[in-house]
Order: sequence, then structure tokens, then C-alpha cells
Amino acid sequence: MLVDTEKASVGVLAFLMVILTGAVYWSAYGFESYAALLAVFGFTVLVCCAFLKGIPRWYLIYVIVTAACYFISAFMNGIGLSEGLNIKTAFQIDIYLLIVLTAYAIDKRRTINYFVNIVVFVSAISLVFYTIQTVLGRESVSSLFSYLNWGRGHYVNLLYTYAANDTRNYSIFYEPGVFQIVTTASLYLLIFAKQYFNMGSKRYGISVVVLIASVLTCGSTTGYLNMLILLIGVLFLRRKSKTQTRLIWLFAAVVIFLVYDYMVNGDASVINTYVIEKMFDISSDSSDVYYQSSGGARYFMFNMAITALKENPFFGIGNTRVSAAIGETFFSGFGTGNGLCAMIASKGLITTIATISPIIYMAYRNRGSAVQFWTFILIYFNTVVAQSTNSLMCCAFVLLAITEYEETAETEEDETVDTVILKTQSWIQE
Repeated sequence: MLVDTEKASVGVLAFLMVILTGAVYWSAYGFESYAALLAVFGFTVLVCCAFLKGIPRWYLIYVIVTAACYFISAFMNGIGLSEGLNIKTAFQIDIYLLIVLTAYAIDKRRTINYFVNIVVFVSAISLVFYTIQTVLGRESVSSLFSYLNWGRGHYVNLLYTYAANDTRNYSIFYEPGVFQIVTTASLYLLIFAKQYFNMGSKRYGISVVVLIASVLTCGSTTGYLNMLILLIGVLFLRRKSKTQTRLIWLFAAVVIFLVYDYMVNGDASVINTYVIEKMFDISSDSSDVYYQSSGGARYFMFNMAITALKENPFFGIGNTRVSAAIGETFFSGFGTGNGLCAMIASKGLITTIATISPIIYMAYRNRGSAVQFWTFILIYFNTVVAQSTNSLMCCAFVLLAITEYEETAETEEDETVDTVILKTQSWIQE
């Protein structure tokens, strides 16, 4: 039987979208290897040239502009080619963007379906392992894993990984916050781009349940917040305008109450007790932030970005200086998260804007509604201020931005959800 090369190529590219987000094996062995990066890039270019007219012109301009920004930032901060230029980050981002652009241009429906199906598959496998380990203990399956002395210390196989001192669901990824990126992205597509899926209602429901369960078991604060954002987005999208208005007033009232409570009660307020102290571990006797907490590490990078904006807002203070500050406060090579502020601090506003502007523009251009667009924006920025610089243009977010969404019901006062679904089904059949 002949292999459908076009279908197979899209499948491989969709697989790469998931793996390159942060699978343990890729992160440990391929992420820092120019040979691995060049192999992925070369394969993508071959697929692009084989099935398309060539690499998009705007993509080439993007590559040149971002690379120029990296060089300018490095030289303005006295950094040579051998120390802290970090051009590899730009190359990785270029690869992520080209993979999604190529796969989507070849067959957008198949690309979206493959991506979601792969994520649902690895999520389902992770739930099986997670359940077994929770009920029977890790010893029951320990023989199936080998130890990888990398990162947090991982026990790995091709289908699942877990950290030595963490009970959360990692799936195949090096960190739960990375796992939630692909699960949240898949949920987003199932909710807002349902017209691309031909699955029955039962399979659709199972997929949604598996993804939600995966987010809950991964125990990522970023994932929980993204779930809340998705929930709010769906509520505003699926309800009649009166309900939407009531929800807006309700959330506005809650926000006003929380702000008033914080201004009046200070350390005893709800925000300080359940958000600030938990995330930043601020002592009631001092305003100092305990940076060793995960939230404190993000806040540290926020302060570094503020410092950079004061000294050199356009091209930052350089990767060498940022890395030195991290080493003094934490230890050398420590991952603080907050990739957005990390890029602003090290590379400046111009480089950061040049890097992320395509994803914002594509998301706005392809929006189906204001609710859908702002849901994406909130999920995106909630993630990039928590995860590494690698998340700024990761394949999952590029795919969400490039997907073309249909206009949805919240802009049409006289249409019900059922009417919109019937129209979508009719469009698919045509």
C-alpha cells in the first residue's frame, strides 16, 4: 500500500508541534543541540518546498528582523558571539513558526485534528499512569521507567514521565506548566474551532473530559487559571446577551469588592491572604519577597524587566547580566519562568515586540469574535508570564493564532446556540 506522503508529512509536523513544546527527551537531548534543531528545520523546509510554493516571504522577513534585534541587543550590551548572544532561542522560535505555517498551509483541518488527537492520546496515557501510581504507589510501575539525571530528576519512558520529588501529572513533558500548554490549546480548539472536527458527540465529550482531567491532575497554577479563563470565555460566548450582561456586572462587582477589601484590610485581605502570600510568600513584618517560591521567581524576573526598561528599554541589559543576577539570587542555570519579562530584560522591548507581534496579529486577523480573541490573549499572556521564553512562540500558541475561526453567537442577538451549530454542520456538509 502506497504511503500518502502529504498526510504523513502533516502527521510528523503535528507530532513535532507537541514534542517541541517540551517533551522530556527532546528538552534533555534535542533542545540544546544545533544538530537536532537543524534536522528538524531541514525536514520542515523540505516538506514546505515539496507541497507548497515555497517559504512565505513574510516569514523570511520575520527571521531577518528578529535575528537583527538579537545581534543589536548583544552588541549594545557588549556581549560577544561566544557569550550570551542566545541566538539559539531565535532559531528555535523560527522553527516553531515554520512548522505550524507549513502544516497548516498543506491541510489545516488535518493539522488541527492530528494535533488535538496526539494531545488527547498522551493525556489519556498519562491519566492511566497517574491513577496507577496514585492508587498502587510508584513502586508498582517503577520497573517500566529509567532514571534521567536532568532537570528535576525524571523517571521516563516514551509514554510518561514523573519527577523524583513531585506527585503531579507530567505526561511526557518536563514540567506540568508545559503539559498544560498543549492541553489548554487542545481544549481551546475543541471549544472555539469545533467546525474543523468530524468526531461524534461521544468522542468529542470524552476528549474534553480527558483534557480537563489532565489539566486538573497536572497541578499547574497556570493551567488552573487558563481553565478559569476558558470557562469565562465559554460563558460569555454561549449565553444570551442578558446573561452576559449579568455575568459582566457580577465579575465587576467581585473585582471591586476585592480591590476595596485590599485597600481597607491590607495584610488581612482576601487577595493578600490567598494570592500574594501563597505566590510570593511576603512576610507580614516585611515587604520583602521570598524569591525561592515559584511566584517569587516570576516576580524577580518582573523586577529585572523594570530595571532593563529604566536603563535600556529598547534593547535590554543583556543576557549575561540577567543570568548573573539569577545566579546570585538563586543558582546558575535556575529557571525563573516569566519568559515575557525575561526577554524584555535581556533583549528589550523592540526585540520582544518583533518576536511576538505575528502571533498577536494572526490571532486578531483570524478571530471569530471578540470573546474568542480576548480569551486567547488572556491565556497567552497568563502562560508566557509564568513559563519560559520557549513559550512565547511555541507551536501550540502559533496554531491557535493561525486558525481561522467562524463568527460566533454572542454577536447575534436573535440566534440560539442550536442555530449556530446547525449552520456549522450545514457548512461542513457543503
